[in-house]
Amino acid sequence: MRRSLSLALAVAALAAFPALTRAADAVDGFIDSLQRTLTRPAALTARVSCRTYAGSLLLPRRLSGVVTFCDGASAFLLATIAVEDAGRDGTSVTHSVLVAESGDSIAVADGVSGCFYTERTARTGAHLLSSRLDVVFLLLRYPQLLDSFRGATGTVADEVYGSVPARRMVVDDGARHLEIVVDAVTGFPLRIDRARMDPNRPGTRTVLELSEYKVSGSRPPEPLFDVNALFGFPARRYDPTGLFPSGDLSELTLRMLNGTETKFSDFAGKWVFLCFHSEDGLIRGQGETFTEKAGDLVRSRGGVFIDVYAGDLASTIKAYKPAFAARAGNLPSRLGLDKAGLPSILVIGPDGSVREELVGYIPSVTEKELDGVIATVLPPAN
Repeated sequence: MRRSLSLALAVAALAAFPALTRAADAVDGFIDSLQRTLTRPAALTARVSCRTYAGSLLLPRRLSGVVTFCDGASAFLLATIAVEDAGRDGTSVTHSVLVAESGDSIAVADGVSGCFYTERTARTGAHLLSSRLDVVFLLLRYPQLLDSFRGATGTVADEVYGSVPARRMVVDDGARHLEIVVDAVTGFPLRIDRARMDPNRPGTRTVLELSEYKVSGSRPPEPLFDVNALFGFPARRYDPTGLFPSGDLSELTLRMLNGTETKFSDFAGKWVFLCFHSEDGLIRGQGETFTEKAGDLVRSRGGVFIDVYAGDLASTIKAYKPAFAARAGNLPSRLGLDKAGLPSILVIGPDGSVREELVGYIPSVTEKELDGVIATVLPPAN
């Protein structure tokens, strides 16, 4: 692995990993150190390899390529990835996927589907990236996503990874598993191993490995961000739920937490925000405050904001405003949200059609995006 850091910086990087005794503190300290590494102003370029497992079964898809990323003042991510799949005849089929994220948008030239997508990151863009590559790539640009693991019990230990002195953090709460290995000198991530456990079916596990880091103080040339220039794929709108072209929700009936039922047709002529919350307590906890504020703002401007809770959560949650909170029931599967992710916010126009969708939660980024949507469809009175 290339090392271009001065001795002084190397000593500082080692000091960033304190010897902590309490497991939760050790996890938090590790996360702090990794976040500082990934948010430095310099651009990092690395070779990447990504494999996915269903339970213990290694799936035939393999991702490999080069990624350049920076989360400093001029944040961006560029990735050139070869996607290798097993063909029907047993041979491998390889397609290219080029990704450029800069500012508030993600562009993907998808050689698998032969389409070009440009989406805002905090709406459907982050889900677009994770569906074509994996959510672990988002950690490179949004290390604050690791905050959902703060306070968790885990282990942090020194080791030699290959021939590199390294530190490994492992957090496993029974539903989620996260394992990260970083270079002990530079703090750069070498391996990100993420898994979701499901008692009813094999869990999904993704392993991202990074190597051959290079550090640059400059942003790549702008032409590199035009990822579709080489392919000329037709532009499409990314629609993870299939609701954009025909999402008329006027026939839906909502079962509210206060025991009443509300027909969606009662909202005709109004902007409606349906916020489907995650059942993951850590993720939900991060987003609850901003959705409460957003709901108050929408209602103060004549719109409707409804929090939607699934499963046992609907019976145990202390909703902020029960009269504006509903049980999910079969709504997530009916609306295709099982193909997307939670939390998800559907923005429905006065005609009952879905106009926008915010999928997932990126701290500070999602809040800003939702504020922008509200300001556009429900501007403050002059």
